[in-house]
Amino acid sequence: MARPQLNGTGVQKIKTLDEALIQAQTLHSIIERMALASKAQLPLQPFGQQLKRAAVPVASMLKGQFGSISDQVNALTLIATRGGNERVRISNLREGIAAVKQSIEIAARKVYEQDAIVEKPGRVET
Repeated sequence: MARPQLNGTGVQKIKTLDEALIQAQTLHSIIERMALASKAQLPLQPFGQQLKRAAVPVASMLKGQFGSISDQVNALTLIATRGGNERVRISNLREGIAAVKQSIEIAARKVYEQDAIVEKPGRVET
């Protein structure tokens, strides 16, 4: 099934969500490298700071239109920079980034439902 055309607001929202999804992939790769470093018993401090630096632009980009997803990204930075057991932290980060990606996909689906252009039969717009 083809996706419906979107109005101007919907196009902007989808662009924001697409960019956020790309940057979420970057966050996910940092988390997975952090897990590999943990398995090799390397220090995880650089990864926490790297994740924080990468997550702040994502959160600020989403804050205007998608505040709840922005809050989820901010929660990832808190998890990454706190102390505690490394395995639990990595597990929480993996769950958190999965929730962020899922929220982005759900928001995109809602944008297509709410901001679709409805064509009226028998009327041709120029």
